[in-house]
Amino acid sequence: MEPLMDARVVSDICGTLLFSVVACAAAESSVGTYSTLAYNEESGDLNGLEITIIPVDGGLVASVQIAEDGINELHLAKVKESAGVLLFSPRLNDGSTINFSMKCSPKSCLGEYVWGQANVKFVLPKSNGYWNKRSLNNSPAVGENSAMAIEMRIDASDIR
Repeated sequence: MEPLMDARVVSDICGTLLFSVVACAAAESSVGTYSTLAYNEESGDLNGLEITIIPVDGGLVASVQIAEDGINELHLAKVKESAGVLLFSPRLNDGSTINFSMKCSPKSCLGEYVWGQANVKFVLPKSNGYWNKRSLNNSPAVGENSAMAIEMRIDASDIR
């Protein structure tokens, strides 16, 4: 190979590696829990949204709990990253899909999800998460004087 060609190949390889490292760093900095889940003592309901970004072999997985309008489900979905935006689409038990896109900072995630005809924007502060805080603020646990229940669906096609 000629020296000029060698330099271009090395430049292309370094540029590709640098882009991959920057994209990976952006996604990895999003790891953590972002939540607005809260227990409403008056109604006895859990309300809000909690998303946890979890590192796994080969990438990231989002654990998503939506507690709105009588739905209280936990789902997992593989996360894709594009230009610093996290994209994931968990499937609900009824077969519908929620398409999430969000961009995270060290303190919060700003995003939106599309679910059927609804397009919902959200801001989720980074936190320990509802279930980790529960014992600290004496919120009732599932089965402790509470009608709260979580339905969990793990669809292997979503997380492979």
